[in-house]
Amino acid sequence: MQDQAVSETLGSILMFGIMFTGIAIVLLVGGGMLDAAKSQNNFKGIEYGFTILYSNIEQSALDGTPVKTMTIHMEDGSLMASNASNKLTISVNGAPILFYGQSYLNTGNITFRSSRDMSMISLENGGLWETYGGETDTCLLKPRIFYDEDTSTLFMNVIVLDGNPISIGGSATLNIQIRFNDTIVSQHDVVSGNVVITFDTAYPGAWGRFFKEVNPQFDVSPDYYNNRVTITMQGIKKLIISEHRLNVSV
Repeated sequence: MQDQAVSETLGSILMFGIMFTGIAIVLLVGGGMLDAAKSQNNFKGIEYGFTILYSNIEQSALDGTPVKTMTIHMEDGSLMASNASNKLTISVNGAPILFYGQSYLNTGNITFRSSRDMSMISLENGGLWETYGGETDTCLLKPRIFYDEDTSTLFMNVIVLDGNPISIGGSATLNIQIRFNDTIVSQHDVVSGNVVITFDTAYPGAWGRFFKEVNPQFDVSPDYYNNRVTITMQGIKKLIISEHRLNVSV
């Protein structure tokens, strides 16, 4: 009888041990899955907000809408806006185009970075770009850059985001205002047919693939180490740049 009682006691202890171990595993794995689902849901919300922001910026830049306002809610990350980033250089016939006396133009960006993984989404130079979970960078919405084969003309809409630098983290609902400042159009005859564009970006591969869609003959060189992409174009006869300057405040 005593041996039977001991066996029953040990059996009960083992059973409860297995139960508690199973519950712990479920909580551990299930909690991680819930956190991942929450993070994904939060990022999708930011993605939707940036899609609306893209539309507002495009309307302000291309249609000259004086003021556009919107709100965007963010969680589990930080939102940054910089007017001193994304350096753009363009050379025609081997000589750089000058922007306000300089051989480059900072187009600026608005970026959200997730604090839970390596996901990131940015508005830069009129396009919406994303890296989700550290995977390959992609173009969600394209910038307004076109190539006309009949006239060998490249049309570039360059959207410059001015304003004070911004860095906001945590959970917040932000009011974003976009003001149209000016549009400057310049035309350049390309005697040699050679145009080289270099752009500093966290999405060099996505920019390279975009320019390949513009014209498969363009030579693209993404540089992930230096966060830069270089596009070399042959056979261009004319380059038209429309520079749209906007002021963004949060």
